[in-house]
Amino acid sequence: MTELQRQLEREVEAFREVQRDMQKTMQAKAQLLSQSNENEMVIEELGRLDEDSNVFKLIGPALIKQARPIRRDPSQCSAPLPDNAAPGRAAACHAAVQATALNVNADLTEARANVNKRLEYIRGEMARVDAQIKSLQDKGSARQQEIMKLQKRVAGAAGGS
Repeated sequence: MTELQRQLEREVEAFREVQRDMQKTMQAKAQLLSQSNENEMVIEELGRLDEDSNVFKLIGPALIKQARPIRRDPSQCSAPLPDNAAPGRAAACHAAVQATALNVNADLTEARANVNKRLEYIRGEMARVDAQIKSLQDKGSARQQEIMKLQKRVAGAAGGS
């Protein structure tokens, strides 16, 4: 076997390696695309929820209801206080009711923010994978051209012998 043939075999093996890398990268892109579609559907579903809807998180194999503060009725704060009640209790009760009203929407808002952050990350990964695919395509084309040159040289050397 001539040096030219060995060089051709090395180039063919390098081309096959680029093709294997391309296949792995395409699988990664397909998985990212699937995750992106899934998260887009979640955003759509979260958009349909009422602000006071229950939100669940998948933790391991279980769906866990996200903790949410108990809504307090502001009318409870205006109930007469016992004689031995602390002086600022009514003001504290009203402040707690207002804070609770703000936190009720936090679960849904937090869920939307988490999914949007996840989508942002997935889009970044997809851009990185797209750049990697482009790079592998360029490498594959260069290897393919080199293989064709070497094949011509091997055929010329075989015909000239």
